[in-house]
Amino acid sequence: DLDGIASQLNVTKGADCAVFLYETGLMEYKVSLRSNEHVNVAKVAKQFGGGGHVRAAGALMKGTVHDVINNLSVHIEKQLQEKQRC
Repeated sequence: DLDGIASQLNVTKGADCAVFLYETGLMEYKVSLRSNEHVNVAKVAKQFGGGGHVRAAGALMKGTVHDVINNLSVHIEKQLQEKQRC
């Protein structure tokens, strides 16, 4: 089960969030997101039509792999910056 990989990545020391994606079609990616306490991944996934829970979520995203990663990074980084301000 490829979704389990995201959970394994999330136990990496110092990781606030783990992202695992794989191609399901031409320029289409299944994205699995896992987090610890600093990122609400359901909120991130919702931005792209996905869903899930605060600590585990997913979405199907279209575009180049570069665009998918950049779009996810923007939303994850925004939450991390907001947490630092608190």
